[in-house]
Amino acid sequence: MEFYLRFPAWALGLCFKCEVYRLVAVLGDLTVGGVTIKLYACHPCAWRLEQLHHQEVQRRRTVALVTMTRAENAVAA
Repeated sequence: MEFYLRFPAWALGLCFKCEVYRLVAVLGDLTVGGVTIKLYACHPCAWRLEQLHHQEVQRRRTVALVTMTRAENAVAA
């Protein structure tokens, strides 16, 4: 149930990723060429987006740590 609470609105609609009509979360707005639409994702696709987000956050933390360690090593040398 906790997953469903992370998204403010759910409705029946078309998932942007799998293109299946089912219960979808409103992810937010998407603007292209000055036209804005709502972006919807079903549970599995929204969950996958969250996983990609977590992976990217971890990757950035790792890169920052490696960069910081290299800078410290350069100063110490």
